[in-house]
Amino acid sequence: MTVGWQWPVWTTAMPATKSMKRRPSTSHTSAPRARRRARLASGVWVAAYLARLRLAGLAAYVVAKGDPTAGAVVVKIVQSQGRARAMVRRFDFETGARLWQVLAEGAEAEVDAVLQRERGRDRDLWVIDVEDATGAALLDAEGLASD
Repeated sequence: MTVGWQWPVWTTAMPATKSMKRRPSTSHTSAPRARRRARLASGVWVAAYLARLRLAGLAAYVVAKGDPTAGAVVVKIVQSQGRARAMVRRFDFETGARLWQVLAEGAEAEVDAVLQRERGRDRDLWVIDVEDATGAALLDAEGLASD
């Protein structure tokens, strides 16, 4: 045993020359990863969306409640004359943006059948019905169009 900076150092400690060989290699450094933006929890987004619809005077109903943290959200827009359109949010790999895309469109019964199948595959899926004759349902409104 030898005495180092006021602490005993046992002879079994790794010598300094050997420890220098164990430094990480700098020959293959990788570029730093791009930071991912924090995503809003699904339950919080749904609550904000319902509040925005209520302020706009549009009727909206949560038909199926999904995972409050990371569940996907489908918005079914019920238009006049029994027509409906289901919109789902997808990631566009070319632009890196999250966009609303049409999942199903047509008679309301057909759209409901598609949503029933999707809900059978994904129990974490949120389904929101919005009654809007214009078909917009505020999905392109500021604060709702992207995270």
